Amino acid sequence: MILHLKRKDVPKAIKNFYKVLKPGGCLYLCVKKGKGEAYVREKLSGGHERFYTYFNKKELVDLCKKQGLKVTHSKI
Repeated sequence: MILHLKRKDVPKAIKNFYKVLKPGGCLYLCVKKGKGEAYVREKLSGGHERFYTYFNKKELVDLCKKQGLKVTHSKI
């Protein structure tokens, strides 16, 4: 779940996804739309804080392509 990683660690995580995918395999990424990073207190987490890194579509597509993934579909 890259949305809970520090931004600096995301490229390495995507690169590792690429390494473990079978040829022709698919990777599905779901993230929160926005900018920056933040700790957020949510009901879903029982009122505890969770860390999020936010992305926009272009940024995430570019990160994937840079790590060798072929992006066939992306959606906001």
